[in-house]
Amino acid sequence: TGKYVTEPKFPSSDRRSRMKHFSQQYIGANRRLILMMDAAAKKAGVSIREAAIAWCFGTNVIDVVVIGMKTRAHVRDSQGILDMSLNSDLISELRTIRENDLTPINRSVPTH
Repeated sequence: TGKYVTEPKFPSSDRRSRMKHFSQQYIGANRRLILMMDAAAKKAGVSIREAAIAWCFGTNVIDVVVIGMKTRAHVRDSQGILDMSLNSDLISELRTIRENDLTPINRSVPTH
């Protein structure tokens, strides 16, 4: 959704304020990855949200996908993703982005 492209500000009561993924240390690298993924998704004619969720469903590394939904519109928007298959060009581009991700937090995460 682009929600985390700008620097997030979380109250101290929010657990994300204590997570490395949302820290100042990683914000630049995360923003760069999000923008690259967004460009790849747009080129393929899908939203970054659709591409990310479909990618998770299509990988053999991830067993469970938990999608946060706060509104009925989010539910409606997510229904078609289960049947979506990403084209091979987008899969290849996302894989390249992921494999070239050198942020310290992601170095130990499997890429395929």
